[in-house]
Amino acid sequence: MRIVFLAAICAQLILGLWRARLLGSSVTPALALAALIAVVGGLWFMKRYDAPGAPLANLVALLAATVGALSAISAANAPFIGSVARISVPLFAFAIAALLAVARQERRFVWPAAIALLIALAILEIDLTRDASWEAARADLR
Repeated sequence: MRIVFLAAICAQLILGLWRARLLGSSVTPALALAALIAVVGGLWFMKRYDAPGAPLANLVALLAATVGALSAISAANAPFIGSVARISVPLFAFAIAALLAVARQERRFVWPAAIALLIALAILEIDLTRDASWEAARADLR
């Protein structure tokens, strides 16, 4: 699982910094999402190995599920919102909740949740990169 989290953090940092450079914007969102992935990884390991602070992972799992549900509801009601908010953000939040919820289970339950997190992160990165490329092309036309 360490490799899964490290790969996700590295992919986010590389693509996030590239998007920031492409748009000439701040690198803070890229670093914040990478930090979120690192925190989720830390919480997963704390819960998996019953370290002190492991109950915090349950709270974060409930919070992520709530964020996913509220994000999906608000995206369904907003007519001019992009696909990042409609699909990617709720999917990513639900995948975080699922991964943290099954951390203490057998590996056959953990790996599907980890794969779901990687798929959700890939969809999020594709949407964010596509939106950044579109915005950069639009800025070049001005």
